[in-house]
Amino acid sequence: MQLIINTKKELRKEYESIVKDIKENKKFQMLQNEFHHGMTRYKHLDHAAWLTFKFTKKHDLDYIDTTRAALLHDFYLDKELKYCNKKEALNHHPSVAVQNAKENFNINKKQENIIASHMFPCGTAVPATKEAWVVTMVDKICAIEEMLVNKVPSYISLYIIYFYNFLNTETN
Repeated sequence: MQLIINTKKELRKEYESIVKDIKENKKFQMLQNEFHHGMTRYKHLDHAAWLTFKFTKKHDLDYIDTTRAALLHDFYLDKELKYCNKKEALNHHPSVAVQNAKENFNINKKQENIIASHMFPCGTAVPATKEAWVVTMVDKICAIEEMLVNKVPSYISLYIIYFYNFLNTETN
């Protein structure tokens, strides 16, 4: 039995080969200008897809379809949800992402369910496979991490500035 050890560089190269066509897509490239969790939606998707790739590959799951679906789970532009309030957008964006994925890539039913159900328990779609559950959980983990790293420090800074200004305001 041969022991296969993948270095991070080899893993990253395989990951990039799986998602290359998606990342080169003109509409997908536009996600570099869309903000999500205090970063660009493009970076959020790449982060979630990379973690999904490593987990599914390690646990002998369908890592190719799952990685591609993870990269597409939030494939929408803000202007496509401009008539939705935040709660509606939370529930509606998976269906917009599915439609965009279908229009731009040849996705299968498994990938469609992964994208459609990634917001579970919000929305109507339920994860139908282990891979769909992985993406659902990885997305939640990424969102929490990204919010803590990107948004919370900004909010804390604003509160500190506000409080400092409040303390230094002269009252007459």
